[in-house]
Amino acid sequence: MNLSRISFLFLTLFVLGHFFNTPIQAQHRCGSMLQLKHAMAEDPSIIERIAELNEQAANYKPKDGQEEIITIPVVFHILETNGIPQTKVSDDKIYTQLDVLNEAFRLKNKDFDNVREIFKPFAADIEIEFCLAAQTPDGLATTGITRTATNVKKFDIGSNVAKYTADGGKDAWDTKKYLNIWVCADIWDENSGNDDILGYAQFPGGGKKETDGVVLAYNAFGTIEPVLDDYNEGGSAVHEVGHWLGLWHIWGDGLGEELSCF
Repeated sequence: MNLSRISFLFLTLFVLGHFFNTPIQAQHRCGSMLQLKHAMAEDPSIIERIAELNEQAANYKPKDGQEEIITIPVVFHILETNGIPQTKVSDDKIYTQLDVLNEAFRLKNKDFDNVREIFKPFAADIEIEFCLAAQTPDGLATTGITRTATNVKKFDIGSNVAKYTADGGKDAWDTKKYLNIWVCADIWDENSGNDDILGYAQFPGGGKKETDGVVLAYNAFGTIEPVLDDYNEGGSAVHEVGHWLGLWHIWGDGLGEELSCF
């Protein structure tokens, strides 16, 4: 399955309780637009690529009788910062996050009744499920979890430090076959000095192949300790995976009509 070819199929009618129950402060702690702006500064042709994907998504029509659950294999790259024991995220914590992703994308949210009434008519089962990868890119058996010791304490968005082994992160597995999710210590944007970020994703067509995926702070991940108050329901990952699949913020992102939501 080529993930780069399925990701643009999901339009902004993709409405999940997690997106519309998230506190206002959580919205300001998403770094996906910062990531996109960095990528666009390096490669301005990204604008054309995203616009093309948006057009394809707007014109997408499923085949007659097509009812297929898409299962996306996930690899969690746990970046364990020396001196910060909380970054050694447990397997159980990872499993809770995977459960939340599956509940949200299949419209089985426990908090669905809290979704604002104006959005409820648009809510849908997106028929996407997530599973831990069972094989490495080399065909070896795996738990779908990697663990890397690092000395990095603040992971910069602009240089995508988390995604490169040489920089103290972990190289992505084949991004056409896996959703790579990196879990790390503090995330920040060195260029702006913003260090109040809990996660970010790369939009479809919005960057390099080797940096495709989602990065999350350890304390906004999963549903068990250690986790921040107001971020203890796994919603940050749901939010960022939504971006990874091509979903924009509903209030608009200020990048011009060429990058608007259909």
